[in-house]
Amino acid sequence: MSPAAERPWNLWDETPPPIPVDGGIAGQLGSDRPTTGIGGSIVRKVLDRASPGIATRGRAYARAGQTVSVHFEPGRISGEVQGSEPVPYRSEITFPATEADQSRFARAIRDISRDPVAEIPEAMSRELRADLLEHRILVDVPVTVKCNCAYRGVCKHLVAFASVATELLDASPARVADVLGVTARDLAAPTPGPDEDGAPDAPVAVYDRRRQAALARTLGALDRRSPTRDEVLSRAAEILVPPPAVAGALDLDLYLDPVAPD
Repeated sequence: MSPAAERPWNLWDETPPPIPVDGGIAGQLGSDRPTTGIGGSIVRKVLDRASPGIATRGRAYARAGQTVSVHFEPGRISGEVQGSEPVPYRSEITFPATEADQSRFARAIRDISRDPVAEIPEAMSRELRADLLEHRILVDVPVTVKCNCAYRGVCKHLVAFASVATELLDASPARVADVLGVTARDLAAPTPGPDEDGAPDAPVAVYDRRRQAALARTLGALDRRSPTRDEVLSRAAEILVPPPAVAGALDLDLYLDPVAPD
């Protein structure tokens, strides 16, 4: 076996076995594909850039506990992976922590908590995991990876690190909060969502039960004779008068006075 400095960077299959790590962080890796979740969406982007051979060796590194450390901070997961050289390699995954994802995460935490949120939970519950998946946090963000080994591309160290780090991320809402830059203070009061501007909701018209009953009778009568779409809209609008903009958009003729309920 030639010294590491003399071996070509792309002969990854000729490198010696990694140095075992005492107390290393091992990945569970119950299957060959990453699980669903916030972390799963990140590690898939890493695996998509790795060759099959590199991915296989990287996941073997992960199972063997070659990951020495993992640190979570806003927009960045960093740490070290022990390879075949005495000094561990430094690995890093970065991505933008957007305000939209911060708001989605805050809403998901508040959705499962009946009381004001005093602190972000350390352990992930099944209910919260499902809610976070629905909010699609970090799903569409670009991911950048870096390792200081000699391999030019996504190496086995990065695959191992991403596999372990994202499993840890999926297991803890507190770690998700760390990478998004969200604190318990941010959860104390509701924040506008990504499609909201924080303005108060406009007043909503509330119709009495007599008008609702009249509408039900009218729609029932129309249903028995195969009405046209325009006829249904016109008759309904005569009972529950829509705002002018809605009436105009539907091109409804509402010059007559509204029909009074029976």
